[in-house]
Amino acid sequence: MSLSTSESLHEVHRLAVQQNLTRALRTSRDWARFGEIGQETQERLAAEREAFQQDYAKRLDVARQVLLREENGRPLEPPKPTWVLSAPSDKETLDQKADRRVRTDHARRLAAIQQDELDQYKALREMIRSRDALQGHAKERFNLTNQQSPYLANTRTRSGPTR
Repeated sequence: MSLSTSESLHEVHRLAVQQNLTRALRTSRDWARFGEIGQETQERLAAEREAFQQDYAKRLDVARQVLLREENGRPLEPPKPTWVLSAPSDKETLDQKADRRVRTDHARRLAAIQQDELDQYKALREMIRSRDALQGHAKERFNLTNQQSPYLANTRTRSGPTR
């Protein structure tokens, strides 16, 4: 199955985020969390695809009912002139609209799952950056307090050449 241009672009972006994140992973906990995010996303995507296959007829029926309610409900727009003909949708048109809605809804759910994956990767990257910054700050403070002049430490140094 070939991907559309936008799907390909999203996939390339996801792979770039993953690759960028793998450069920052240092500990086994980081790698484990990275793997968990990917595994969880794959499970959620598979569950959504399976639910779509199993519940397609039910979702289609619900979408038909919604479309009929929208068409036959109280209009929120001003009434149309009498010379405008508004024929109710035939069954084939209604089915096409319902199918389009169901498939669009499914695509949005998949996109939301993939966006959640990216958000989790970005949160992991930020956690690693803040941890590294904190460790760098602690190391810097340790080095500053560990530096003592020979005069303050009362250490004697030899004058002259050493052997």
